[in-house]
This record gives sequence, C-alpha cells and structure tokens, in this order.
Amino acid sequence: KVPVEGVQQNEEIDVNDKDRGTCSVEYDTENHVQVLCQMHGSVWLSVLPMCAFNAALAVTVFLTDIDDRFNINLSVTDKGHVFMSLMVSYLVISRLSNSLGRYMDARMYLSDLMRSSRELVQQAVAFTRYDDDGYPDPDKSPMLWRVDVAKRTISQLKAMVNYLRYPSCKKNVWESDRLTKLEKTAVVWAVG
Repeated sequence: KVPVEGVQQNEEIDVNDKDRGTCSVEYDTENHVQVLCQMHGSVWLSVLPMCAFNAALAVTVFLTDIDDRFNINLSVTDKGHVFMSLMVSYLVISRLSNSLGRYMDARMYLSDLMRSSRELVQQAVAFTRYDDDGYPDPDKSPMLWRVDVAKRTISQLKAMVNYLRYPSCKKNVWESDRLTKLEKTAVVWAVG
C-alpha cells in the first residue's frame, strides 16, 4: 500500500521480508520515537544490541582507565586516526584534482569546438566571397550556401551545448527550446 501524494499523517508502506513475505507497516510521520520503537519496519531491534555492547565497552574502558589498581590501559592512541585522516585527505584531494582536470579538459575541448566552428564559417566566407558577382542562378548563389553553412554550424553548437546541459536539466537535445523544428528533426534523424 503505497501512500498517495505528499506526506500524510499516517502512511503505509510495503515491506518485503523474505521470511514473512509482504507485510504492511503503518507509521506516524510526526512521532519519531514511535517510528524508532515499533516492531516491524524499524531497525531498532537489530541495532539495539550493538548499541548496548558499544556503550558497555566504552564504560569498561573508562572505568579501567580511571582506576589505577588494574594497571590495564585499554585506550587507543590517535596515531591510527592521524594516519587515516592523512590517507583520506590525500584521496579526497586526488579525486578533486582528477575531477577538476576532467572539467578543464572538457572546457578546453568545447572552446576548441567553438573556435573551429568560427574558423570554418570565416573560411567559407573568405574562399567564396568573390563568387557572388555574376552568378547565373540567384537561388543557388554562394551567399546562400554561406548562410546555410553558418546556420548548420550554429545549430551544431546549440546541440552540443544542450548535450552538455543534459545532466543538470534532464532534457534531451531534440526536446530543447533552443533548436528550431528543422534542427530537432535533423538531430533525431542523426541519432536514430
């Protein structure tokens, strides 16, 4: 029995237990003590013996440490924690460094793509600019071809930016508002 929408006062969930099958658990979302102490759907019964053992061990170590007649020192030095904190800090820094390196590589590749696209359009204009004079068919003029190359290059860049934005907005490239209907059709045709 899955709750309807939102948080209700008394919710029911299904608990799948291998030994007992499926059972229904009711709980009050406002009363946390009741959730902790209930019989089914709580981990309190399995955690309570470990908590009691941990508390008893802590009390034993404390009592043997303050009483000098036992001559037993059960305390633990902090050298292991210092070593572990050094290792954890190294791992965190190396992971952060790797992540930052990948981000900078992706940024560099995107910058190269934009620069290459700009150079492509500039070279298309530079190599075909003198072909406009006296062209026999105005519908197939080099100027229209240059405009088409520029539009396709821009739509390629839009598609790339939308692809890179997918993890944050969870929107496919062909569902983007930035692309025209023709560009969306081209992307769907290219992807399959």
